[in-house]
Amino acid sequence: MKGMNEKVKSLIKNSLLILIGFAILSWLIWYTGPERLLASLLSISPSWASVSIVLVLVFYWFRAFRWTLLLRPVKDRVSVSKAFWITLIGYMTNFLSGTRVGGEFLRAFLMKLKEDVGFFEAFSSVCVERVLDLLGIVAIGVISIFLIPPSVNLPRWFMESLRLVGTLVLVALVGLVAGTRKEQALLGFLGRVLSLIRLPEKWRMQLLDFSKALIMGARGIGGDPASIVLIFSSTMVIWLLQALSIYAMFLSFGLGLPFRLVLLGSMVLQLTFILPAPPGLAGTYEGAFVGIFVALGLRIEEVLPMSLLNHFIFLSLISLLGWAGMAKMNLSLEQLRNIRKQ
Repeated sequence: MKGMNEKVKSLIKNSLLILIGFAILSWLIWYTGPERLLASLLSISPSWASVSIVLVLVFYWFRAFRWTLLLRPVKDRVSVSKAFWITLIGYMTNFLSGTRVGGEFLRAFLMKLKEDVGFFEAFSSVCVERVLDLLGIVAIGVISIFLIPPSVNLPRWFMESLRLVGTLVLVALVGLVAGTRKEQALLGFLGRVLSLIRLPEKWRMQLLDFSKALIMGARGIGGDPASIVLIFSSTMVIWLLQALSIYAMFLSFGLGLPFRLVLLGSMVLQLTFILPAPPGLAGTYEGAFVGIFVALGLRIEEVLPMSLLNHFIFLSLISLLGWAGMAKMNLSLEQLRNIRKQ
């Protein structure tokens, strides 16, 4: 009965989000005008659009490379190729199903299956990866603000969102690094706290095992200086590539927005992915994209065609590469479903 209630709640939530996304997209298309929208889409520069696609592919390769660095304390040699395909399968699962963590659990299971890395260790490295992502996004966003002339009037909520997320990320990062330095002390403290709560022994041991695995997954950012520099520099490269891909898309439509503004706008756009969204980000992606870049000085009719094309390319790449990854790793849809049920 409880499982059925959860399914009903999930169905209602997704239905509402789909309706909201549809309403946003419908209004934007009506405001812009279908004829003007189509004319704008037909006038793009294929060469710059191709550059954007290549940059997105390199973005995913760097994500896979960084993941192997985070897994080094657990397993010295993890295949970048396998990490690449597993990452894309996870992304496809997240964006097409509308979930936020389903694809992350799937990535951990597949890493365990294909590279013999423990599930908790793999999942904890994915959690650390997300913390690093937010740190990189906030860092680049703040840098871009300093590059923008004072004469440009930026929306106050840009700075507030970066400040809030940045504070939370720094707290999480400090906690993870401290855990890698003082593992036994932290686990001992956690054990005493769990004893006071009087949890069942089975639950207590599972929480302790997960905490130990989480700390192990964080060792990649608490290890030798060379590894730390490589992990943090790759994080910055990842999000610079994402911004450059959006900038190339701007150029494909002949929009000469300064790169520093695209840099800031693309980082704020990444933060909106934290919010609830329908499967495939249908409508909500365009709403966020248009809202952010209109706030930076563009018009709706300029931004909407680019947001639609960018979204289409993004989902197409994720879907095609996700399915290609399944074929490459000899995985069937039924196997993925069974893994997600575990």
